[in-house]
Amino acid sequence: MRNRINIGFSALLLTACSHMPAPDHPAALLPSQEPAQGVEAPPQTAAPQVGSQQVQDGPSVWKEYRCGTKTLPFIVLERNEISLSIVQPGEEFRHSFVYALCPAKPSKYVEVTLSRTVTSKGRMVLSDTVRHSELKPGRWAVNALINVPLQAKPGAYELQLSLATQTMTTKGIIPFFVVQKIHDKNRGALFK
Repeated sequence: MRNRINIGFSALLLTACSHMPAPDHPAALLPSQEPAQGVEAPPQTAAPQVGSQQVQDGPSVWKEYRCGTKTLPFIVLERNEISLSIVQPGEEFRHSFVYALCPAKPSKYVEVTLSRTVTSKGRMVLSDTVRHSELKPGRWAVNALINVPLQAKPGAYELQLSLATQTMTTKGIIPFFVVQKIHDKNRGALFK
């Protein structure tokens, strides 16, 4: 799976990486995307490494999801999150997702089209698609870094992740804000 995406656009540049939003900013009111019921996040003692890491083996996931009763391959996007919901031009934040996969044949990867799309005001500002990306059986955590270019325009954005096979697609959407830091000599740092 590709960890670096080198496509520039007027608002963001995606590449393949916790901070709380300011309580008085509208993004602080956004609901966090919790893991699926019964799904635990991988333990994190340090910042997750860029790339993918196995969290649970294929046979355990097969049993948990009763994959013998499912249409195969069976893929579920269990978590999809970013480390910052409010960012400034020049900042970097982490996009993380966890998927579980039961392939049609044990020990066989599943080929998907992995897409990350960024939109603002309903317009697509970036679409990065990796065809023939390989998902492995079991539960895997995938981490990528997103760099916000210095020329990024303030506003509301959405990051959409899509994992698609020939027979199914699973998606997750995460809202975030780009803000511009300004300095007021009387009130200090402000955001607009």
